[in-house]
Amino acid sequence: MKKTSYDVLKYMQDNKGSQLTATIIADALGTNVKSVNGIVTMSLCRHKDADKNDQPLAERLDEKIKISYTDDEGNEKEKEEKLIVLTPAGETFVTDEITEYFIYGVIRRRGKC
Repeated sequence: MKKTSYDVLKYMQDNKGSQLTATIIADALGTNVKSVNGIVTMSLCRHKDADKNDQPLAERLDEKIKISYTDDEGNEKEKEEKLIVLTPAGETFVTDEITEYFIYGVIRRRGKC
């Protein structure tokens, strides 16, 4: 899992119970909506466990909510977006040392090497 994927997952875990869409997550993390949509689809919805079995961490619901946003030209606009929610696996997902290595660049060792 890359750092950006981890950031999206962590934001969703920290805001469990809130109505989240790609636009809301992107605004909160200071990134663009296309990146968040890609992360949700490729990293969270298609997540696999250590044995390569499907274990989605998030899913998109058919339910939509209206989102207000500002376009590139500074105009206020409104659109409908699907809600994104964590699965039970996503709610309890914790990184392991290998994942932390890719996220933080170091493995926090316990004891001697």
